[in-house]
Amino acid sequence: MWDFLRDHTRPVRHLVAYRIYRWPLEPNFDPDTVISFSAAGEDCVALGWLRNAGVELNKIRYLDVGASDPVALSNTMTMYIRGAKGVLVEPDVVMAEKLRSRRPRDIVVNAAVAFDERRTATLIRLHPSVFNTFSEAQAERVVTASVGWSASLSIVGRVDVKLIPINEIIEQHLDGVAPHFLSIDAESVDFAILQSLDFTRFRPWIICIEKSHSIAEFDRFLGSKGYRRMCETPHNGMFMLDPLPKSSS
Repeated sequence: MWDFLRDHTRPVRHLVAYRIYRWPLEPNFDPDTVISFSAAGEDCVALGWLRNAGVELNKIRYLDVGASDPVALSNTMTMYIRGAKGVLVEPDVVMAEKLRSRRPRDIVVNAAVAFDERRTATLIRLHPSVFNTFSEAQAERVVTASVGWSASLSIVGRVDVKLIPINEIIEQHLDGVAPHFLSIDAESVDFAILQSLDFTRFRPWIICIEKSHSIAEFDRFLGSKGYRRMCETPHNGMFMLDPLPKSSS
């Protein structure tokens, strides 16, 4: 896997990832330097390939499902600070307000993406909020697993939130055009959300999705839709259209 990453990131010169979780940053980085806010550099991989495909930085559009914090562990912040913009979907009202404050160029949808026929669901809020989930089993699992951590997790409440189909979000907030980059981090319902995307109408160039299922299941499903796996990180799988389009801009 490391050989694959080394060989396929050569088109982007001087791609450097910094682990930075504080903002604002002084804008004194070299133009070819890329700052990573993702858990394992997923944002840098996606940005590198989009640049190689000829997409101008300020024309990159993204859809971030389960955006959570505007900076820490964000898969889209590094694109945002370089001029890109998109749609951030976040069901937690507290985090949605934080996103609006720190990412004013983005559209923030305070809802969750529908993963079945329901249009409302109960969000289980945890501290920290990055572990918020709609699954009682998932909430109990992470709280139990955190007992030995330096700071254990806890459930802080439950709230009913609106569910909106992903295709409807693209239609309404991205003018019916598939984003260049789709990030899905929805704590156990990622695969269901991915399956609900109408690939006959919307084909994101690059998809980063949390591995709530085996990577083989993602390979089979996305392979049938014309994607191939770019790489796999400890928590995410990354896939690109095969072949990746070239921008005419």
